Amino acid sequence: MGLTCLLWFGAVLMPFPMLYRIHDYYLYAIARLPITAISVELTSLNRFRHLARIIPVAVLAVSALQLYTYRQVYAFNQSVVSNGGHSLTSLIKDLLPEDEVIILLGTDWSAAPAYYADRRAFVLRETIALDIESAKPLLEIIAD
Repeated sequence: MGLTCLLWFGAVLMPFPMLYRIHDYYLYAIARLPITAISVELTSLNRFRHLARIIPVAVLAVSALQLYTYRQVYAFNQSVVSNGGHSLTSLIKDLLPEDEVIILLGTDWSAAPAYYADRRAFVLRETIALDIESAKPLLEIIAD
């Protein structure tokens, strides 16, 4: 069981490592797997049988800390009622012609600005957007 939890945790991370690096809140969904794996393995070993009562408390403590951290860091932003977009996407939608293509710098995984502005978009990765020299050739291609 413990090995299964660890394999599941790794299997979820492996296909999308950058996704979990950029959007760290996704880890909240799978964060209990490693602590569960460690707990199961420790209780299955005879020499750690005396920890059998402490391990569930540790799992609950880690889960409570995880919930507390989520509420402090992400819950407010994820519970805001929104029609979508923000003032910049509204401005783009109002001021630019419908057939215009917008260039997004550093919104790596998010198509939201283009979606809410109702425009096509060309997206440059954050790493390229931060390095002006590598972005110049791409922007020159777009300009043509």
